[in-house]
Amino acid sequence: MASAIKKSLAASALSQSHTKKQTGAEMEHKASEVLHSNKYSKETKTLAASVLAQSNKERKAK
Repeated sequence: MASAIKKSLAASALSQSHTKKQTGAEMEHKASEVLHSNKYSKETKTLAASVLAQSNKERKAK
């Protein structure tokens, strides 16, 4: 059974697929927490990385 965070990350990644949409700040924060935690599976961390790869690059530069 998929966790709520895993479902949320998957939904975010899929909603941005083949679009110019970018990850919002709140989802970036959740994805970052997943990557820095030991309690999530490799699959969940892969989704988190995908979400962060679609993040707003300009916001990070500020």
